[in-house]
Amino acid sequence: MGNKPIRIGNQASEHIQNDVYGQAMIDLLPLFTDYRFRHQNKGLASQWTRFVLQKMELTIDEKDAGIWEFRNMEKRHCYSNLFQWAGATTALKIARQYSLEEISIQANSKRERAIEHIESCYDDQRKAYTNAQDNTDLDAFTLQLIMMGYLNPNSTKAKDHLVQLEKVLKGEHDLFYRYLHKDDFGRPKSTFLVCSFWYV
Repeated sequence: MGNKPIRIGNQASEHIQNDVYGQAMIDLLPLFTDYRFRHQNKGLASQWTRFVLQKMELTIDEKDAGIWEFRNMEKRHCYSNLFQWAGATTALKIARQYSLEEISIQANSKRERAIEHIESCYDDQRKAYTNAQDNTDLDAFTLQLIMMGYLNPNSTKAKDHLVQLEKVLKGEHDLFYRYLHKDDFGRPKSTFLVCSFWYV
């Protein structure tokens, strides 16, 4: 409508987001666990599972920009390690189906490492998971700890965590803020729709 200037692109190409390897592993699961293709998939399952696990090995201890692509706030985000946990859990399922013992050991090792990082985000006093290690900020993405099955939804830990998120991040009309701490653009003033779906 004649508005200028028009910006093309953003800084996303510069961001490190280490959850992607777990996301990729999860996407491979239906292909590699479909028994109809078991025999033709064995080589590919071994090759690709090993490849993604190696990427996770290189990044599991690394700080990143997180799901919200913070520009100047690299941290070891709970979200990134949650998806590395999920990816390693997926790799373990694939390895067990094809009796890939070495990959099974690697996957279990990555899974345990991811758990260490996730648990380092737990705030004992508030009984809630923070957005990153050595941080006190709460973030709606930690709702996915329950959605992804890391926390048992019926557990006291999951219920306590949910109560804290409701107390801090739930706005009007049951809509959720992503977070309320100051970011690169200041303090958030509006809710974020996808977080409300996670809450539901």
